[in-house]
Amino acid sequence: MGDFAIQDGELRFYNGSGGAAVVPDGVTEIGACAFLNCKALTSVTIPESVASIGKWAFDGCTGLTAVTVRRIVLQQDDFARIREKAGVGLTDVIDLLVSYNYTNKGIRDLDAVAVALYAFRRCQDDVRNNEFLWVHFSFVLYTIMEESDLHTLMLLQQCGYFDDLFRANIDSMIEIAITSQQYEIQLYLTNYKKEKIGYTDAAEQFKL
Repeated sequence: MGDFAIQDGELRFYNGSGGAAVVPDGVTEIGACAFLNCKALTSVTIPESVASIGKWAFDGCTGLTAVTVRRIVLQQDDFARIREKAGVGLTDVIDLLVSYNYTNKGIRDLDAVAVALYAFRRCQDDVRNNEFLWVHFSFVLYTIMEESDLHTLMLLQQCGYFDDLFRANIDSMIEIAITSQQYEIQLYLTNYKKEKIGYTDAAEQFKL
């Protein structure tokens, strides 16, 4: 297939000149070291047919600034933040997004949550990512509050998938926001509680 050496559904080697690479539909696996040290590669699109990524598949791809998996698009800044938060490499991030195998990659729950959160921000209706976030919701909230990430917090609340869990955790989130002096998040959460749940104690919403 031109730029790709493919055998029995496995993309074994990329021999293109770089730039934007689109993995052909029907490929089920990207083999180990398939794109190794391809510094000219700037973006890669991976089809839904791909179910696994081999070790070091994208290691050394220093020019890679965007990866699309299904409708999830991660940019260079996303990879940098995931690496800073989770300590996982580019190949690991792509493998997690492709396989949804968040709990069997030798990384901590919080590491996996960091990856899943970035996927969620890019594609909120991805059911399998949502299932993972549902199961790990307390970790998700911890991660968001730790990073003072109001944008992702708003996405989680406004998407409607996690309403019951969000309501169940609202008081603890407000307390964390107060204790850590995250005033913008505190305001958002107290307004949410006032509008969606209500206060039994009228003075409670004015806590500082």
